[in-house]
Amino acid sequence: MTWTGQLSSRPSRDPDGSVDYGNIDYLIIEGDHYTVEGNLGQIDLHAASIRVALVSDGTILASRGIAADR
Repeated sequence: MTWTGQLSSRPSRDPDGSVDYGNIDYLIIEGDHYTVEGNLGQIDLHAASIRVALVSDGTILASRGIAADR
């Protein structure tokens, strides 16, 4: 795993006081290689699968991903 650019911007505070790390602009899956990029920087990793959890209003929406060719 490599993570670059993670210190390029500071998190902000939402009106409720929670920390906001910004947006995820894209998630690219190519075989067992995953790339996530957004305000948090760019994360590149190799894995058999990943699990993505989106948190909104205290509710966690989870998805288990399996590496697939594009």
